[in-house]
Amino acid sequence: MSRRNELEITKEVLSLARNSGVTKTQIVYRCNLSFVYAQKLINKLASDMLISHSELEGRKTYSTTTKGIDFLYEIDRMFAIRRQH
Repeated sequence: MSRRNELEITKEVLSLARNSGVTKTQIVYRCNLSFVYAQKLINKLASDMLISHSELEGRKTYSTTTKGIDFLYEIDRMFAIRRQH
């Protein structure tokens, strides 16, 4: 089993947060990440404006932004090209 690289993990997080707001705990468990790594990645994605956060019933949730969806599309294209070779 190979290890995932940061781009693959980023793709998973953006895909997860695409349809609805997700909590950090959901990101950690569904993407199999440590809380420390998840927080660093969330901070990076937020600073790059690929995800946004909001408060929902007192809980912080994260959603993929339009820019994040565009980035996700480009990641998918890159992986498709890589699979062809």
